[in-house]
Amino acid sequence: MEITRSFVDGVLAGLSKKRSLIQVVIGPRQVGKTTGIKQLLQKVKQDHLYISADGDVLKRPSWI
Repeated sequence: MEITRSFVDGVLAGLSKKRSLIQVVIGPRQVGKTTGIKQLLQKVKQDHLYISADGDVLKRPSWI
């Protein structure tokens, strides 16, 4: 059984607003941010782009 992260519904509500362009999730390491976002993306019916700021991508500013 997978636990749905508590912030998922809040981000989903933000995405449903008429002028929603971007949602940013920040927090300490290992608290479930990636898991929560992946759960959210399974529910979203809109086009979306998922970018992680971990690893090699931080070495180049072009990821922004």
